[in-house]
Order: sequence, then C-alpha cells, then structure tokens
Amino acid sequence: MEENLCADADEEEEEEEDENNEENGKTNDNNNNNNEKTDNTSNIINTKESSGSIISNISQVPVNNNSNTDNNNNNNTVTNQNEPLSKNDLIEALNNLSSEDPSEKLNTIILIHEIVCGKFEQNKECLISNVDKIISTFKNVSHQLFFVQDLKTIPIKFAKYLAIVLCKLASNKELISNLSYEVLLSLSRELLGYLLINGLDKIGENQEGNIIFKSINSTMLRILENCDITLVICALLELIMEFQEKEDKNLISLAIKCLLKTTHNLSQNINNVKIDKILLQIHLLLLSLQKNNPDIAKKTQTNTLIINTVKNIVGDFVKLKKEKILEDYSKSVKNHQLNDKFLLKWIKAALGKM
Repeated sequence: MEENLCADADEEEEEEEDENNEENGKTNDNNNNNNEKTDNTSNIINTKESSGSIISNISQVPVNNNSNTDNNNNNNTVTNQNEPLSKNDLIEALNNLSSEDPSEKLNTIILIHEIVCGKFEQNKECLISNVDKIISTFKNVSHQLFFVQDLKTIPIKFAKYLAIVLCKLASNKELISNLSYEVLLSLSRELLGYLLINGLDKIGENQEGNIIFKSINSTMLRILENCDITLVICALLELIMEFQEKEDKNLISLAIKCLLKTTHNLSQNINNVKIDKILLQIHLLLLSLQKNNPDIAKKTQTNTLIINTVKNIVGDFVKLKKEKILEDYSKSVKNHQLNDKFLLKWIKAALGKM
C-alpha cells in the first residue's frame, strides 16, 4: 500500500494481476477510472499503491537485439564482466542514456537495472562512490523527457523504464543514503515538478503514463524514507523557501506534504536528526518570508500554511529535546549574521507549555 503524494483522498489499491498484464498490452478500465483526477495537485499524498509488480516488470524484459553490433559489444563489455564494475564502464553506460539511438538508450537502461539490482553487491563500491553521478544523469535525462510542450512526443517505453529504474535506485537504501545534499535537493525539485505535470499519468495506450506517474511518486517516497533525514528535511525547507519566492502554491503544498510525512515519526529517528542544522534552515525560511512581510503578519493562506507547519515541527523538537534544544539553537541560529525574530520565541513558548 503506497501513498500518492498528490491525492486528497484514499484510492482503491490496484490488483497486482492488472499491473502485471501491462506488459501484454492489457488495460483495466475500472482502475483507470479510479485513478482519474481533474487536477494533478489534488492527486499526490494519500493514494495507496501496490507498485512491487510494476517495478519488477523491467527485469523480465529482454534486451533489444536489433541494435547495431557496436552497441551490443559495448553493453556486453559491462554485463558479461566477472570483475567489479569500473568507474569508466559506469560513466560510459550513463552517457549512453543520452544517445540519439532509441535502441541503445533502451538497452542501456535495462543494463543499468541489471548492474544496480542484479549485481549490486559485486559493484557496490563503484556504485556508492558514484551515486551522485548516477542520480544526476537520471535527473537530467528525465528532465529532457518530461518537461516538453507536447507529452505525446515522449518516448513511452524508454520513459517508463527510466522511471522504474530510478525508483529502484531510490529503493536501495545502502546506495541512496549516500546522496549529497546538492543532488538530493535537485532531484527532489525535479520529482515534485514531474508530479504536477498535467496529463503525464494519461500518456500511452496501455496505462504507461500511470506506471510512470506511480514510479515517480514512489521514487519521491523512497527518497523521504531512505535518504539522511536531516538532509531531507533541510532540502524540503529550502524548496519551500524557493517555491514561496516564486509564489508557486501547488509546489509549496506538495513540499509541505512531503515535509509532514518525513517529520511524522520524529521520535523514532531523533538520534539521527541534526536539529541545529534544521533550525538554521527554518531561520532562513523565516527570513525569506520577512522580505515582503517584515513581521510575517500578512495572513495569506500560503504564508499561514508554511508558518504553522514549521511551528509544529519546532514544537515537536521541543517535546523530544526539551531544554537541550536551546543548545541546538545556540550552535546555529544564534550565531547567524541576521537576527532571529520568531524562532526563539516559539521555542520558549513551547517549553513554557511543558
């Protein structure tokens, strides 16, 4: 059961056999009707999804043998090796994702799936040390695929496999937990943007768009679960600040839903959370809000949503850390060059209620 980050209400879980039938060109009208939304922004955090069978489909797809001999030889150089993957081989495979040859691109994505999922232990050292390169390449290729004027121009099969393998990457905690903050921030920005592309889930004749959308949704959820929690929270706070400056209410709402999901069970992860870094990011967000609203007194719906969200997070930190949260505040916000007008007041108010 998987949450759909864009949904306002729970949807029925799809049967696995319908998802498995996708490769045979079968459709299920009932599931398609259940998943229809008039607005993608009302379509992301509460849907339940059974995505395991969708993700496993790619491992059953044979490599296209119609590509030219050179391409096949390049792929065999990597897939048939008994020794661990080299960085050069990995970079060569990643570069092939941007090839102009559709067959080579499709072969390459299946090859990367085999390397990451079928031979991870053998290639773990190379994959982990180059995880930023891997994810950045997938992000860049995905950006070119999905941010187009006409969704009908998207190469459906390649886009589907790319989204599925990206989800596989995000599901590997040992791998994705090594993602740097910069790449995590950039990837999260992209994924949230994809989820708001109107009609993306409707492309293709056999629910391919639905699979792409669900895979992207699952990727974002896996990022929230498997990446460093401090980095995830800071990245979402930075994105909220960025989206607020652009006055993009839909992306703000989506980022806040992700933030609330990440901070829902803080008590279970509190020892892994660097609260001083998160308090500093909250401080930066509040400073951003004050640019056009010095006392953040202007009660716009978006500002109120942001402020209430961060106040609740601060309140949760206070409940878990009690007086020790003042040490985290002193290590970060207190030393910042721009004075804090609100955060310390919120902390003291929460402490006063205990």
